[in-house]
Amino acid sequence: MITSSPFRLSAGIGRLVTRWFLLVFMSVASDGVRAAETYFVSDEQAGVIWRLKDANGDGDALDIGERSLWADGLTTVAELDQFHGSVFAVEEGLPDGLNQVIRFTDLNADGDALDAGERSVWADGLDDPRGIALDDQGKGYVVDFEDGLVWALTDMNSDGDALDVGERTIYAEGAVGIASVAIQGNDLLLTNAFEDLVFRLTDGNSDGDALDEGENIAVTPLIDNATGVLDDGAGGFFVSSFANDTVYHAVDKNGDGDMLDVAEALSYADSVFGGIDGPWGMESHELGGFLLADYSDGQVLWARDANGDGDALDQGDVHLFADGIGSPVDIVALTECSPDADGDGDVDGLDFLIIQRTSPEDIPCWEAAYGTNALAQPVIERVPEPTALLMAVVTVYFFLTLRHRIMCFDSRLSTTVVGQRI
Repeated sequence: MITSSPFRLSAGIGRLVTRWFLLVFMSVASDGVRAAETYFVSDEQAGVIWRLKDANGDGDALDIGERSLWADGLTTVAELDQFHGSVFAVEEGLPDGLNQVIRFTDLNADGDALDAGERSVWADGLDDPRGIALDDQGKGYVVDFEDGLVWALTDMNSDGDALDVGERTIYAEGAVGIASVAIQGNDLLLTNAFEDLVFRLTDGNSDGDALDEGENIAVTPLIDNATGVLDDGAGGFFVSSFANDTVYHAVDKNGDGDMLDVAEALSYADSVFGGIDGPWGMESHELGGFLLADYSDGQVLWARDANGDGDALDQGDVHLFADGIGSPVDIVALTECSPDADGDGDVDGLDFLIIQRTSPEDIPCWEAAYGTNALAQPVIERVPEPTALLMAVVTVYFFLTLRHRIMCFDSRLSTTVVGQRI
């Protein structure tokens, strides 16, 4: 009878364990790429952008090192948005025709966009821009407060900006006072701080704009000094009232295409228990609810329905997330790119393989940093999730234990084989 060699058996088991160990290693490495969201807030008067990171997971960014300067050098900065690892900021403090949209990218992953080459002009020639929104293809929309225009911006030749002929067109026009813009499906939501309304823009005839009759309609009742707007992800939206220190939640309950009916636009958070004072831009928080730029107090608040009653009006539903901002206008969330995906101190092909499998949206960041020595990220961002750490520990323990058992098994089998007749 032909029997398998005990040494071949142990080698096969060893290969199996090695493969499993590599799979777990890849899981740990990929967890390093999937970092938690970082938030960026524009400080209007200071002309800077702050980076907020709840590094210790205590529900705020109030601790040492959790708020840091991320970008500067702007005259006056209004709203923000993001696309493929870059933050787009509206600069609106220059004379008419000279205002811009600036693109910031942390190319060397050092936690800021303050270095040479990390800032570029994405659009220019604007009069009084305020709000900005980018869709999932990178097409941007910028609203002009003074002219009542909505500009569509498209990088048609893929050169990294929308500065070329034909890349900026009028998408819609209306009354003076447009303050903010948000994308909701195929539509745009606009707030008008002078008319106290939220408008929905729909390109009904697919001609590339919302300039035709019926494509620009008011969908809310009067909301005093309507400023910021945020899609709620379920067909409704939140809108901030700068004058009333209130955030309203607008929901089309009867499906008639607007929020003009009774109880379709209700207070969601206010100054009574929330301490809201001059609310402006909002951004969804990864753990639920949204962050709110509280302009007058220089704070960022986190509002969420903690008790499940459908609003954030109760005590404990709104708490301080960050302060010392100065004059915060808008917030944007971003999962920052870590081009050194395996954490070995350089950016090479192995990092590309990990990023390609786990977060392909970070490939442009890897390309920009390829061949460099990656600067260390804050420790909290390099620590894998607890589950991954546990898997790694279990794997090492399993590997060592199994190796010991295999050696004992081989020794016993070898003794038996030597004692048998061949």
